[in-house]
Amino acid sequence: MYKRGHRYKGVFVTFEGGEGSGKGIQISLLKNCLSNQGYIISKGRCSGGTPIGERIRNILQNPKVEPLAPRTELLLYMASRAQSTEEIVIPTLKEGGICIYDRFGESSRAYQGGGLGLNRAVIDFIQDFATESIIPDLTFFIDLASKTGLERMTTNEFGQPDKIESRPLSYHKRVRRCYLQMAQAEPDRIKVIPYQSSNPHKMHQQIRQEVDNFIKHFKLREKLLRR
Repeated sequence: MYKRGHRYKGVFVTFEGGEGSGKGIQISLLKNCLSNQGYIISKGRCSGGTPIGERIRNILQNPKVEPLAPRTELLLYMASRAQSTEEIVIPTLKEGGICIYDRFGESSRAYQGGGLGLNRAVIDFIQDFATESIIPDLTFFIDLASKTGLERMTTNEFGQPDKIESRPLSYHKRVRRCYLQMAQAEPDRIKVIPYQSSNPHKMHQQIRQEVDNFIKHFKLREKLLRR
């Protein structure tokens, strides 16, 4: 059964996926759909999402910035997440809105844990501290083969593949494997959405149905719209 991931009256929805998984399209489709229905919506991303977060993002992902030790990388992602939790996530959830996020705690488990081999218990401890133990109500993992995802990447934020995108295929396969393991462990919260390049709207319908089911299960619709 669904469980609430926090004590606030709003709803927290996150999107996860490997490189080239098309998260941005699905986030925009869901945001527009829910906004048109009258919900308060906020959107963010990790890393980034706030002025401080965007500066941290440049250190983390800009290939022109010197490489980081794995622990440094983890702590910087968590610092960015702490700031966005304070500025975006908590205010939206307190207000009774729907917060839609591009990556959250599962990303650190997958990329720094599964990909870099950092200790999962340590990651979870720092994550809890950085986010006041907030867990997304629903997480959508958009799944496609790592090799396919890397081949279809088209956005080069820094004019070339960033530090994460440039890592070897074996790293990205470990990341994907970790995501699938998390989804298997928490199937009611983490939903696997198979990537369909030819039919993003079908993916959107799957996602929208899950969000509707969650809101209905907790009888949240009137509370969210009443504000």
